[in-house]
Amino acid sequence: MEIFKKLLNIYLYKIIIVVVLFVICLFLVIYFNSKASSPVTPLLGGLITGLLVALLQLLLMWTEHNEMERIKKLGIKKILSYRDEESLYRKVIENANEEIRVLGNTASRFINDFADETRSDKKALIDALNRKVHVRFLLPEPDSLWNSDDKNRARISLRAIKELKAKYSNLVECRYYSHSPFHSLVLADNDCFVGPIFPNRPSKNTPTIYTDKSSVFAQSYLEYFDFEWKKAKLCS
Repeated sequence: MEIFKKLLNIYLYKIIIVVVLFVICLFLVIYFNSKASSPVTPLLGGLITGLLVALLQLLLMWTEHNEMERIKKLGIKKILSYRDEESLYRKVIENANEEIRVLGNTASRFINDFADETRSDKKALIDALNRKVHVRFLLPEPDSLWNSDDKNRARISLRAIKELKAKYSNLVECRYYSHSPFHSLVLADNDCFVGPIFPNRPSKNTPTIYTDKSSVFAQSYLEYFDFEWKKAKLCS
């Protein structure tokens, strides 16, 4: 049905452009064959000018439409200037029914925002685990992090992750890779947030892309996650 709608829109655009071009050509023929003194001549001139402007607008809209289609093919839903849009992350976690993957720096903000049992608005991850959603954390070893604050946050996060694992057993997994972090990923079923990690900028102030799991853009990050996961060691 969606493909049919797209094809219909494409053909409709083409038909409208052809019709406008035909009317412009017809009016031009009439214009050049009419006498200068004819009262119709100024009217035709105005109509031709208006139609040329309309044609230009249609062509610009067509170009914009094609650009949007190319972006849609990449599966990009939204580009976030910052990574701290808690409500959007919460929404996708609340909708998850199969798996959640977290690849990041320390996961401290993720734990604070979604694994706090004392607050109903910050327990989306707890609720997901109660739905039997499988959660995997893939993080750098604390000693591989760039600054002492991140190392402290990582150790605090590890304690919280261990508590979750103790309660939910095989539903929670955590592994460490042994190098500095460069990529961030949060996957909740088919919804995916991906982006870079920079040593000189807090991850919450870093741009990220909200995309679809099946998109070409997300696939590289998911393959990277699987690659690192196989080599990573259990968090301890």
